[in-house]
Amino acid sequence: MTGIKARLQQLFTAAFSGDRLRLRQQLEENTSAAKLLYAHLLTCEKDWQQGFRQFIHSSGEFCGDLILARPTPCGRIMVLHADATGHGLSATLTLLPLAGVFKQSVDQSQTLQELVTTLNQQLCQLLPDDRFVAATLVEVDPAARQLQVWNGSMPPLLLLDQQGNACRRFHSRNLALGILEQPDMQWHTCELPDQGYLFGFSDGLCDQVDESGQCWGQLAMLQYLEQPEDDRLFPSILGALHEFRGLAPLLDDISMFLLDLQQVQAASPRCTGEKLRLDQTFR
Repeated sequence: MTGIKARLQQLFTAAFSGDRLRLRQQLEENTSAAKLLYAHLLTCEKDWQQGFRQFIHSSGEFCGDLILARPTPCGRIMVLHADATGHGLSATLTLLPLAGVFKQSVDQSQTLQELVTTLNQQLCQLLPDDRFVAATLVEVDPAARQLQVWNGSMPPLLLLDQQGNACRRFHSRNLALGILEQPDMQWHTCELPDQGYLFGFSDGLCDQVDESGQCWGQLAMLQYLEQPEDDRLFPSILGALHEFRGLAPLLDDISMFLLDLQQVQAASPRCTGEKLRLDQTFR
């Protein structure tokens, strides 16, 4: 009897070990697939880079930040900067529906209002109630000489002059995407300057703390924007942040983008046959 019990125990142990091995293999396969999908999100817009730079640094194996930029057929430039709830794989999965919807909507020449509505509707349909996406959406319209910004629970988008001085801040006026069935529609509108830069960043950059719990903050970041045209801009900011935090862990994903307004206007295709769709109600 003792021998039978011992044999059964061996069989159960072997079966359990096999199940654990299969589960581990499935987890590794799913993890690899998620990484590939996220990498594809970051590279799907590489055919358009004139005047646009982005930087994303993950705090872990996965990332919950996403930056996309794409021109409409009519020459308007649309930018999406998103920061999903939470961290890790769950945050990455939250972002997956956005990339395809953003591309399709921009290719259909949707206005900023339409784009916000479309993205919000997609997230409300797919995400659980405890998931949402903070986002900044930008529309640069060279033909109308207009800049529009919709900020939903993101840090302020900065309009920089040639010397890197913040001459305007586009603060959040809306809740994040995926919370309300009908999203808030409060945005900033201003004349598009001939020169200058738009600088966007996620809260992981300025909310990072050092070993004593002191926050890095926006003031510390701003001193590194004096030469926005420098290719070393993003590495210098990240290097300063790492030096500040010391041995403190990186608390959140970090993402930044820089849009050179002079370059994107020079490179923007002009409207060919499509009527500009500018919603006067929200001017």
